[in-house]
Amino acid sequence: MEASWFQTRPALRLALLVVIGILAAALVDLPPLAYLSVTVSILAATLVAQRLAPHTWAIVLWHLLMISAAATLHTYHEVRSKEQILNPLESDEAIALAGTVASETERHGKRNSFIVETDSIQRHGVWRPGTWRVLVSSSASLDSATRAKLEIGRRATLRAELRQFPRPRNPGEFDYGKFLTLNNVQGTATLAGWSEVEIDTTPLPISLAGAVAATQQMLYRTLEDLHPQEAASFLKGIVLGYRADLSADVKQSFIDTGTIHILAVSGSNVAVVALIFIATLGFFRLSKRLTTVLAIGGLVVYMLITGSSPSVERATIMAIVIIAGALFERTSDIYNSLSVAALALLVFNTNTLFDVGFQLSFAAVLSIVYFYPKLERLITLIPERFEEIKAVDLGLKLFAVSLAAQLGTLPFTAYYFGRVSAVSLLANLIVVPLAGLNTFIGFAELLFYPFSMWLAHTFAFVNDVLIDFLLRFVQIAASVPHAVVEVANPSLSSTAMYYVAVVGLFGLFKERTAKWVVLSFLLAANLLVYVPLCSASGTALRLTTIDVGQGDGLLVEFPNGRAVLLDAGPLSTGFDAGQRFVVPLLKKKGIDRLEALIVSHPHSDHIGGMKHVLAHVKVGRFLYSESQGESALSHETIALAESLGCKLEQVAYGTTVVVDSMCRLYVLHPRLPEDSTRNLNNASLVIRLQYGNTSALLVGDSEAEVEEKLDRRYKPMLSADILKAGHHGSKTSSSEEFIDAVRPKMVLISVGEKNKFKHPSPIVLERFKVRGVDIHRTDREGAIVVESDGVGWKIIDWRH
Repeated sequence: MEASWFQTRPALRLALLVVIGILAAALVDLPPLAYLSVTVSILAATLVAQRLAPHTWAIVLWHLLMISAAATLHTYHEVRSKEQILNPLESDEAIALAGTVASETERHGKRNSFIVETDSIQRHGVWRPGTWRVLVSSSASLDSATRAKLEIGRRATLRAELRQFPRPRNPGEFDYGKFLTLNNVQGTATLAGWSEVEIDTTPLPISLAGAVAATQQMLYRTLEDLHPQEAASFLKGIVLGYRADLSADVKQSFIDTGTIHILAVSGSNVAVVALIFIATLGFFRLSKRLTTVLAIGGLVVYMLITGSSPSVERATIMAIVIIAGALFERTSDIYNSLSVAALALLVFNTNTLFDVGFQLSFAAVLSIVYFYPKLERLITLIPERFEEIKAVDLGLKLFAVSLAAQLGTLPFTAYYFGRVSAVSLLANLIVVPLAGLNTFIGFAELLFYPFSMWLAHTFAFVNDVLIDFLLRFVQIAASVPHAVVEVANPSLSSTAMYYVAVVGLFGLFKERTAKWVVLSFLLAANLLVYVPLCSASGTALRLTTIDVGQGDGLLVEFPNGRAVLLDAGPLSTGFDAGQRFVVPLLKKKGIDRLEALIVSHPHSDHIGGMKHVLAHVKVGRFLYSESQGESALSHETIALAESLGCKLEQVAYGTTVVVDSMCRLYVLHPRLPEDSTRNLNNASLVIRLQYGNTSALLVGDSEAEVEEKLDRRYKPMLSADILKAGHHGSKTSSSEEFIDAVRPKMVLISVGEKNKFKHPSPIVLERFKVRGVDIHRTDREGAIVVESDGVGWKIIDWRH
């Protein structure tokens, strides 16, 4: 691109430098003082270069200074946010909080939650001052009277249990803790019941937060008065940004059709609000300056009412820049306006860069700005007789907008959701204009409601018809076979290659652009080929004890790139560990084929998630033991594996499973028919994994009886570096004699937090502790990832 393109867009250039600095700080973990020292040094060098060095050097140093300053700011934000996190001092810590209600009470399934902004906290009986925003929730029934009292701004004192601040349980999982941090929440607590909350019912003082909350409630009630529940919930989402009342089925339909973006208040909403304010103020013949100031004020109020999400903040800042530019008779450049919005959000909180909403919002708008004019020029190539038909022209332009947005957001959608909507382009053709009409009519309803109930109800009637059609259309589109296609997570190099290819298609016939596109494409292709080769050691064996709750699931990744899954977690009413944890983990890792799926034994907490795994991942071999008895779940799983073409293999003592020439899986138990038993725990497959000089012993739910047999039969070769604790650390397993025979350096315990069986047993934990064994538990740490180079094992800090 021409240098002048960037020179005329200083905000864009600065925004790119800030993004590079934030990413650099996220990748290179150094303390803020280190980055500050670098920034000060570059600043000194820049000032010297400004006087003594050539102009080019001074420009380079100024750019480096911006990058370093952004990196310093990000590390400061990171350290500050970590220091503010409120975690329990011990498990089940009882605390008391005093402060003000800072959010509306929202219902999610059976739980109700709200945010308290504290001014003091009681821990171990001692009250101390402190300001935190704590998300308080309870599964107890909440009556309407208590809900009404929990108004924003009300004083409240409550007794609760402080919870561990959320973090991802498995690699690649949604980081709910990061989401809370981005929304300025530093702690989570659970109420035993709503009687634990004492609310001060004295009249509330006037405050901005209270006024915003009162306005929100008034607008919500207006829409609820004008519409049936489903339509009111939909309008509250697209007009006011409140989506808590939308049913899970409706949300999923919008996700599956790639139209979920319409439920986020964004640029179109802000544009409508800006037009309403400017048009209304125009009737009063106010000065241009006063009209501008009042319109900007109205936009800020709307932003606060809708919850100040990244999309609405971005749109509001852009609108303010454009309106202010018109006041000073200066034309705003869209790239500069977008960059100013991004800079304002990032300087306030650099972690906003990693917010999914921020990324999708800016990617969509940038993509529309860049690609739509090029697509619009293609529309002019259609025969003139078709172009003159307004409906055809409008349809093609809507399609172009939809396609432009999809081109920019496709890699983000694939990465974060692991799925792409095949019907998205066509669905958006119908949904986007209809939702825009719903939004405009919704604003008209709110505007006329105080003055003419008849007009408001007339608008509402029309809107009900349109909403009913829209929701039915979305549900039908989502039910189309293969409407959603699951995809592997794109790598950085493949994403770069995608964007270069797409940009290249639109600039291929421009000589200067084509040259840069070809060079960029070749660079991206080299990255795609060589980065995986450089990053993969080719000699590492990796074990991931998946956090599946109260159950078991172990992923083994071999040096040759193949993978085996041993167990797949529990299945219960409304919960499938295969769907919730295992398959998403495999997708995130880009594993679309398992060499083998192994059943340790057919209890539901081990085999439960396997049907979902079989249905969504190719499996070569299905291994199980004939001694494991039969159950309906076991029958169904084996039948499904056979129907999908898996090779069924019954394994027992003496079986060696070869997946990689450098590794071996030796089955040590059961020895049949000698070890046949009705106790399914003791029918568990016991497997020894050997790689070079390193080993791991995987014992399923085997109890002391099996441990004694193993000790007697294999004592010389029973020793292993890692022991996967039997039966989730139950006292029925891990006997002292067995631990002494295995002599593990590390024990892995797969167990659910606060499980009803009280696993792991304190007695068992003590046995490992006195022998100096390194204990790792999924209920405390989440997924446990260990890696071997054939010489030794190391724990992988996958979150870092």
